[in-house]
Amino acid sequence: VRIRIGIDARLIRAYGIGSYVRGLLRGLASLGGDEEYVVFARPDARSLIPERFAVVETELPPYSIRELPLFGRLVDRARLDLFHAPHFTIPWTGTRVVATLYDAIPFHYPLRNPVAFSYIAFMMQRAAVRAERIFAISHAAKRDLVGALDCDPGKIAVIPIGVDDMFFRADGPHATDLGRYFLFVGRVARHKNIETLLDALAIVRRRDPSIRVVLAGGEHPSRE
Repeated sequence: VRIRIGIDARLIRAYGIGSYVRGLLRGLASLGGDEEYVVFARPDARSLIPERFAVVETELPPYSIRELPLFGRLVDRARLDLFHAPHFTIPWTGTRVVATLYDAIPFHYPLRNPVAFSYIAFMMQRAAVRAERIFAISHAAKRDLVGALDCDPGKIAVIPIGVDDMFFRADGPHATDLGRYFLFVGRVARHKNIETLLDALAIVRRRDPSIRVVLAGGEHPSRE
């Protein structure tokens, strides 16, 4: 009997989580196992999903209360043996669930919006209780999650994220000679703390004006 596994890929076009989901799907497809995969994704994401995986199209947005019962119905209809939530929102489903939690940043740097923080804190705690297994991307992340959530450390498996094959190809991404610089990789968001990096750059440039910051990962008002 083939094991039928569902994966929530609604955020496949997003930044960090999107990269994780895209890499996960490619990696699973390359294994060539007997498992059967059902991927839940937006209609415009079909080209990003391996051809041999079944796709359930859904327009349900993530991070909302109404997605829990509605998405749960889709999961139950798929008759899965296991469902993988690649973030902290787990739908209302009777299916066995595993989830990936990347960090405990909201607990260390609470959002300015108390309602948003309460939602995230509740959903992360719910995921820690509801999921049969939690995947953390590093041992440091696991320690933070154990400290922030009421969760058995034995329930958390550390599975480091991989590196895309393009970085090992001769025709992969490369940079021209940029001189001496600090490299920042990530999307522009408050908790990434780019402003402090730029403040530090200003101090360093008093001694060496040639040093720059290279930002990779989206537009930023201080890019120049």
